[in-house]
Amino acid sequence: MTKNKKSSLILVDNDFVGIVGLDEIFEDIYLEGEKPEGSFGKKLLSLAKKNNYIPAGGKGQYQEALLREYRNFYEEKKKGLKDKEVKKKDNAKELSQHAALTTDEMAKDTHHRENRPKNRLDIGVGCSEWLGSRY
Repeated sequence: MTKNKKSSLILVDNDFVGIVGLDEIFEDIYLEGEKPEGSFGKKLLSLAKKNNYIPAGGKGQYQEALLREYRNFYEEKKKGLKDKEVKKKDNAKELSQHAALTTDEMAKDTHHRENRPKNRLDIGVGCSEWLGSRY
């Protein structure tokens, strides 16, 4: 069974081209620890050719575009790892603040939920009464 792969647009020689499975290729390569350097573009091209048509005359442009896109992906991942560590700290702080809600605040919140309209009819009656009083 073949799973559906996402298509991504990349700029190849001033034209946007759809490449199927590009995100999966980049994720797999990143997890292998591949860095965007050297003759890495050839590997990207061969992987992209498995699910995409690459014209013979455009291999150089495709290789260049794939390498550029992987560099961007790689840098974003590296930056994301640093940002993730900061977010973890912020999330932990936010969770501890949320846990500090007093029981009175929680009870008040429950009271508001219980007293809101239960269905659309309740809302409709309120609206019609309001409109009736205005017109």
